[in-house]
Amino acid sequence: MAGSEKTGRCGFTVVETMVAVTLLAVGVLALASTLAFITRMIGEGAKYGMVAAVGRGTLESLLPIACDGGAHGDTAIGALVVVWTVNRVAGMSELRVSVAAPAATSRIDSFATARACAR
Repeated sequence: MAGSEKTGRCGFTVVETMVAVTLLAVGVLALASTLAFITRMIGEGAKYGMVAAVGRGTLESLLPIACDGGAHGDTAIGALVVVWTVNRVAGMSELRVSVAAPAATSRIDSFATARACAR
């Protein structure tokens, strides 16, 4: 069969190409929505890290007055609202700090510690 032609097909049909492009588009859209979610989570993580640092710093700044008796107060640090209390109970001093960040959610993070008083 010296003069016969090949009967196999070469390349892709238009339908196959359209299906492949559609599947690729769905995958890219799913990846884009995941990327937006991850970016939002990173931003929230940074905010919560700042809240934790402010809460811890406030607790540490209250330690010198912990055994002096009861006290309370509030302050604003940037966009954060910090409310703190020191309560003296039976040879112990309890320190509590609440940090609220103004946002769409009304999340308030609380930090607490206790310290033994010698007096």
